[in-house]
Amino acid sequence: MVLVGQDTTRYGTILASGMGLATLLEQMTEAFSELPWIRVITLPPPRHERFLSVLRERPQVLPT
Repeated sequence: MVLVGQDTTRYGTILASGMGLATLLEQMTEAFSELPWIRVITLPPPRHERFLSVLRERPQVLPT
């Protein structure tokens, strides 16, 4: 699966729930454990330690 966006690290910043890209990736890896990989495209340098933690802890999420 490939996630593409203009600035993917800003995903969800305008949502009332405050759900960001890290949360989305966590939910996707839990809900779709059969996915072999998830790659995030168009990723500027990560801004949040939580996002970097997801990259380290979730083997399905490929480093960009």
